[in-house]
Amino acid sequence: MIVTALPTTVKAPPTLPAYRVTARNQIRLIVFCKHCKDYHFHGGGGHCVAHCHVATSPYLATGYILQEVGEITAAIRRDFRRRRPRGPGPVAVRA
Repeated sequence: MIVTALPTTVKAPPTLPAYRVTARNQIRLIVFCKHCKDYHFHGGGGHCVAHCHVATSPYLATGYILQEVGEITAAIRRDFRRRRPRGPGPVAVRA
């Protein structure tokens, strides 16, 4: 049996802060992508496939891990509705 090692260039997916949103009786998580400067919705936490629409985003190769940090705030709702969102700002993510 031949055993091959995984390439060492594969990076672990980053952990991103996600906010809980309840809409139409569904709970979703919203995360801001710093690469495409937009918010993306996901159905649950843990490891997720990136929805990034920028071809050079490293998230496309690794995905990311969502860590729920709480309910969406009024400030993030306003930012989400902007034509060019700025993101939620710095958020502490528990390790």
